[in-house]
Amino acid sequence: MIWLSLLLLPAVGAQEALERGGVVFAQSCATGYCHGAAGAAGSAPKLRGRSLDFNHVSKAIRDGIPQSAMPG
Repeated sequence: MIWLSLLLLPAVGAQEALERGGVVFAQSCATGYCHGAAGAAGSAPKLRGRSLDFNHVSKAIRDGIPQSAMPG
């Protein structure tokens, strides 16, 4: 969620970006067949508690992950 909101920072303020990132994650990523509530893992990899490279995450969110269920 934090990574998603960071992608929105140039367009809006930091607090607005965090709130919007949370909404987008809840609607699109927090489902059981995806990353699960709070990124704790669903069918997709666990996000919570991991150190992920900003550039990798930005690219994955923007472009998706080829040959997976992760859309851009």
